[in-house]
Amino acid sequence: MGKQTPAERLFTLTCCLVAAQSYGVSKRQLLESVAGYAENKTQDARDRMFERDKDLLRAMGIQLEVIDGEGSDDPEATRYRLTKQAFDWPKDFTLNERHMQLLELAAKAWNHQSLGQEAQSALTRMRAFGAAYEQQSLQVVSPRLFAKDPNFTPIAEAIDRGVQIEVQYQKPGSAPELKLLNPVRLRFKAGQWLLLASDNGELKNYLLRRMVSKVALSDLASHSVDALDIEAAELSLEAHIQSQQATLELRPGSEAWYHFGGDRVQVAYMDRELFAEELIDLGMDVKILEPKSLADYVTDQLQAVIDSHA
Repeated sequence: MGKQTPAERLFTLTCCLVAAQSYGVSKRQLLESVAGYAENKTQDARDRMFERDKDLLRAMGIQLEVIDGEGSDDPEATRYRLTKQAFDWPKDFTLNERHMQLLELAAKAWNHQSLGQEAQSALTRMRAFGAAYEQQSLQVVSPRLFAKDPNFTPIAEAIDRGVQIEVQYQKPGSAPELKLLNPVRLRFKAGQWLLLASDNGELKNYLLRRMVSKVALSDLASHSVDALDIEAAELSLEAHIQSQQATLELRPGSEAWYHFGGDRVQVAYMDRELFAEELIDLGMDVKILEPKSLADYVTDQLQAVIDSHA
């Protein structure tokens, strides 16, 4: 394996801290797990690099906790972990459509690459120390923007070019329907990519995951849409999302726990069927407390899978 870059070393260190159990991990375990530290020949050099890396993580907004104090004579007494809020989105921070497009590209780049061998090896060492959960994977730090939708790019292109689009759209329980849409804006809301578009003059929101054909750009120019109508559509969407709330109980330290950010959380969702798919993917790490209709739907879907494979 080649020499790790500083960015690769910081990433591997972050993965180790994410994977650490609730009581944290010692400096010795981190130095022995992250291959980049071993490239230094002396312990003093490794210690200095580790201190610089801690400062860099904090400078990047990653909240690193020190447990048991650094003044102890026992080198194993001082342990490190990330706070539950380490990867929380900053409050009152909003993204525009261009920001979201850039995040889309970044997420695609991530999902195109598997985690490096150095990071995987570091996690294996952490498990050997008993400092990481056996079932823990590094998937918890993978972006969850659902950015693989092939229609994102052509829709963004249509908006930039000012043209309409054609696409087959399928609502739950209905046959696909060909739509000629006047695209207005793309947004990421409640875990889903949405297109705000006008259909015969009526503004509606369309889930990209409900588009069952490849988007085709039309030769027809798109129409301008009144800003007040867009604002009204956005307020209506927010009201719809807030009207659908799920209370979830999550297994500590699991991917679901990192994804939703706590042991017991309330989550607003937009589409019951698509949200249920997300919860099913997280498996036994999630227990749905409310609403009962969502819990029953997930149970029915799981039972259907069992029946089809019985």
